[in-house]
Amino acid sequence: DILRLKAQLHEERVKIADGLNHIERDNLNKSQRDASGDLSGYSFHMADMATDSFDREFSLDLASNEQTILNRIDEALRKIDDGSYGVEFQS
Repeated sequence: DILRLKAQLHEERVKIADGLNHIERDNLNKSQRDASGDLSGYSFHMADMATDSFDREFSLDLASNEQTILNRIDEALRKIDDGSYGVEFQS
């Protein structure tokens, strides 16, 4: 059972990491001008800027949530490897 769980965690980790890389590549590693496709030196329309800001903020939130899940998966995998997965410690 534990080997099957470990394999599932590894599989899920790969999916989430790929999604996180996609978010970073397509949204977070671009300047606002690049993301909008504007190659001119003119300023943006305020509505366009608001939409771009919303999209970037949404992507940041999504990336943060995905990173939290990755951290939890990594912690579960660490516990499986060191034998402490499923063991409760009393304080």
